[in-house]
Amino acid sequence: MRISAESGDPGYSPMYLHARVWFNGVERKDVVTADEEKGMVVVYVRHDNGELRLDHGARAMMTEILFGKVVIEVSAREAFE
Repeated sequence: MRISAESGDPGYSPMYLHARVWFNGVERKDVVTADEEKGMVVVYVRHDNGELRLDHGARAMMTEILFGKVVIEVSAREAFE
């Protein structure tokens, strides 16, 4: 399964709002895109103080791509409430 918050991504779906993503056994927050088959997540980068990092050149939040074991769970009940 692939799910993404990016509207141009093939995995884009409003269901991302109801998804929980685990990366290497740890639930991750601030996931932009997750792909179980590729074992890849795109996540926002944070400063040591927890604030999101800004990529000034791109005028967007900084992201990083991580590879490992990815599990996506979407609660159907929450998605339709």
